[in-house]
Amino acid sequence: MLILPTSGNHLTSEIETVLYRAQLLLEEGQLEAALAILETARPSEEMHCQERDYLLGWCYTQQQRWHEATHILLPLCKHDNTRGRDTEIKQSGKHSRHEQLARSFLRLGDAAINLSRYSDASRHYLECLRHLQHLKMSSAALHYKAHYGQGVAYLMLGLYEAALHHYQEARALYTAHDDEEDLAHIYYGLCYTYRYSKQLIEARSAGEKALEIYERKANRALAGRMRNLLGRISFLLGEFTEAADFYRQALSIATAEQNFNMIAANYIALADLRLAQGHVAEARDCCQRAIDGAVRITDEHIRGLTYFGVGKVLAAEACMPASACEMRSTLLEHACAWFKRASRLLSQTQAHADLAELYGCWAEVLEDLDQAREAAHCWRQAYLANANAKGIG
Repeated sequence: MLILPTSGNHLTSEIETVLYRAQLLLEEGQLEAALAILETARPSEEMHCQERDYLLGWCYTQQQRWHEATHILLPLCKHDNTRGRDTEIKQSGKHSRHEQLARSFLRLGDAAINLSRYSDASRHYLECLRHLQHLKMSSAALHYKAHYGQGVAYLMLGLYEAALHHYQEARALYTAHDDEEDLAHIYYGLCYTYRYSKQLIEARSAGEKALEIYERKANRALAGRMRNLLGRISFLLGEFTEAADFYRQALSIATAEQNFNMIAANYIALADLRLAQGHVAEARDCCQRAIDGAVRITDEHIRGLTYFGVGKVLAAEACMPASACEMRSTLLEHACAWFKRASRLLSQTQAHADLAELYGCWAEVLEDLDQAREAAHCWRQAYLANANAKGIG
């Protein structure tokens, strides 16, 4: 039997309260008050430091303090290289007002994505695109990057039709003079969106294009991530042998790269596959390996999805014909325990689509356990998560 999750202290910390208050003041337009709080905040954890810097960057952007905004936001945009970062800092303030605002809101969107603030990211990218409309001449790269970012935000919010539109806009604006890896990212986003829109053939086609570019550019980490997604598509198409090959290749790359996020993701994917093939013991072993590695995952969104994946595998095992009545109840209870732990992590993000799916699965398991009141609560949470996502679009 899998190890049950241990309980932990998930009460809102003092620094989180400070950051929430600062963001509220920022959104109300009280920039000086927000800035006074943020500039004196001294978080001890890296995650909270990043949250503070993101909010400071937002303040500086609203105050049109371009150099400070660029300097503090670029480290949060993980795709920027050091040389490009230094160049952008030196050039900050040399553009027109609308272009400077567009660039700043693009960075804010990228930073928000990396912090799992998908609702905030969506607003920033829309602001970026709005300012770009005021420019007679502007970089096509700014346009496609803003559309790409908006696609990512909408995808994570579960707004698949809107996400598809922005990814397609990004693809149309991309030119042969731009960074080819950006094109691979666009194809990856299209693949992901088509997969959730149940257009699996289109998803496979886009994914294969992305993989070809990543491998040609020798980007092993992103090629591994792409193989994981292609494995999922093969699994959904009922091509289990191909799915297993993709997952094993992706796991090998993740292990070599010490990418703990993808190690856990691939073990959960393999567990799902092994369970579908009727190999229960192998599925449990894969789940345990994912759990063992989850403590090394620093991203709360990814760790939450890992725990959610464990819960789904346990719930699926409980529904197998071979599960005895007593074992079935135990498996469902354990699934609920993992769903609860996942919800604590995912609730700290703006991943509304993942939250809606989590609460829906949890509600179904609670109904199987004849816990009607608790199930109703989870259904309501699923509804609210969906409503939050649609409120953004």
